[in-house]
Amino acid sequence: VMVNYVYRVGRDALKKLLEFLKAIPESTEGIAGDAIRVLGLFYGVLWQSELLSEMIALRVTLGEPEESVSFRDVERAVKMLEERGIVSVEDRLRASLSNVRGVPDKLVKLVGYPELLKVLVVDERMQRYLIARRGILRRGNS
Repeated sequence: VMVNYVYRVGRDALKKLLEFLKAIPESTEGIAGDAIRVLGLFYGVLWQSELLSEMIALRVTLGEPEESVSFRDVERAVKMLEERGIVSVEDRLRASLSNVRGVPDKLVKLVGYPELLKVLVVDERMQRYLIARRGILRRGNS
């Protein structure tokens, strides 16, 4: 399953990626792992300003406190992932209802997204989140 990802992105990148996915959630590396998971849910691309709310949703759904991640944590995690070549970051203008000219933000993209999905689908934390989220959505539709 991971052969294509290893081939395209490289063995070192895969090793670094797995380091983040296996890290304890409270650590900076664990927060970066959750950023990878959330980006995976959004087709590999998300505004940095939106990462925080989505990461809080992931953590709260998994029974962790909302305060377990801050915007500063997200900034550090994105910078760490960018330095390791796991994400690319572009300064862009994000559309906003409150500002017709747009709002400066950072567009965060997973490098090698399609191949990365093959790693994320076997990630235990991601699986627990998807199962829990599916249960919440089912209850909401009942």
